[in-house]
Amino acid sequence: MNRNLHFSTNTLLALLIFEFFLYQTQISAIPVFARKYKTSCSTCHVAFTKRNAFGESFRRNGYVMSMEDTRMVKEKPVKLGAEEWKELWPDAIWPGSIPESFPMAAYSIMRVSYNPSNADGGNVFEFDMPLIFNFVFGGAFGKDVSFFGGWSTFAAGQNAAGLQRLFFQFNSIVGSQNFINLRIGRFEPGITDGYTSNQRLTLSYPITTDYNAASPVTGQGGWRPRDFQSGIELNGIIKHNIYYAAGIVNGESKTIGDPTDQKDVYVRLAYSFGKSGFDEQSIDTSYVYTNYTLMIGAYSYWGSRNKIPVKNIFYDNNFKRFGCDLTWHFNEFDFLSGLIYGSDDNPNNDFRLLNSLAYFVEGNYSFYPWLIGVIRIEHANAWKDNEDIDKFFNIVPNLTILYRANIRISLEGAIRIDENRSVQGVSIPAENEYPLQAVTLNASIAF
Repeated sequence: MNRNLHFSTNTLLALLIFEFFLYQTQISAIPVFARKYKTSCSTCHVAFTKRNAFGESFRRNGYVMSMEDTRMVKEKPVKLGAEEWKELWPDAIWPGSIPESFPMAAYSIMRVSYNPSNADGGNVFEFDMPLIFNFVFGGAFGKDVSFFGGWSTFAAGQNAAGLQRLFFQFNSIVGSQNFINLRIGRFEPGITDGYTSNQRLTLSYPITTDYNAASPVTGQGGWRPRDFQSGIELNGIIKHNIYYAAGIVNGESKTIGDPTDQKDVYVRLAYSFGKSGFDEQSIDTSYVYTNYTLMIGAYSYWGSRNKIPVKNIFYDNNFKRFGCDLTWHFNEFDFLSGLIYGSDDNPNNDFRLLNSLAYFVEGNYSFYPWLIGVIRIEHANAWKDNEDIDKFFNIVPNLTILYRANIRISLEGAIRIDENRSVQGVSIPAENEYPLQAVTLNASIAF
């Protein structure tokens, strides 16, 4: 009986991941590093893409092992100069290294979705196989220079060629280890460091990183914290427990700057309680399931959306965001929460101020190392004067199963409950005919 059960389970999973190629939403740790260090994905991850305490330390260190863990490097890099050249500088080029082979990997998802709102005239079941197919790459040029990037090849049923992000990080350019790091290129701004997009287990994004307050009105002129931006960022760690980030970016997700546009600027400050801090994690696997950490952070972002086109009319919108977040790790339980307040001075060319407030709370619990439950509750509200533009709750349950360290199966729901809106003092009843928006069965693989 056990043999038949094993066969049936493998057969079902094989059908789910048949023709698996490569998928990426936003991933920041890849099998390239598993190959380089000859270690399991679980060294840095609770379940890919969600990182454990050591994985977060590794990310903040520019995807380079700390000094005491360099013994883990098994794929030796190609040396660009001898160590003795350091003694000869400035009369010699400072030595460095490059990866022995081009460090590329891939990540993919197959999806089966159920959408009850299509019951009146559409298909309630859909197959997105593959949903997205991307290449990702990353590596280091020695101990203090690293790079990371992603190339999209297929998205939502069509070919999608394009560089999604590429950045270089120069670590410890001044002072002690990670005191000042410099990041240049196209990246997710450091304001989301408390809960980066790739740190989630759900396929949907936390509302504080994804909410576009202007979108419910026009679908244009909005901005999301998780959008990749081109620019420069300084970040670092002070005395182990304080993390900061400050940057200037093009804004509007532009890769090439527009001299007529204003630049966006942002700052973040965070504090980690306890002795481990942001950079003192060891490769010791005891950190994977027995960590006790509490981190709080706050950030601000000032930006502009210039020359927004609507019916051949162009207008500008200046906006600002203020947010905070909290992360608490206690053994197998993770508690995460965040809040973001926004103000847009002219998002719809009516010269009316748009205010917005979004927040969420989320709990993750590891029943076993391979079985994790997630529940997230979030709320968003956008308003002008005494008029509600948007007002709703989301509930996102998720069950994640690690079939292998690099193969993840998840079942996820999306429930939206609209609230009554007030417009000019009149209450507009909410319509919640189909609060269950979707249920998705997802199979992911990274290699």
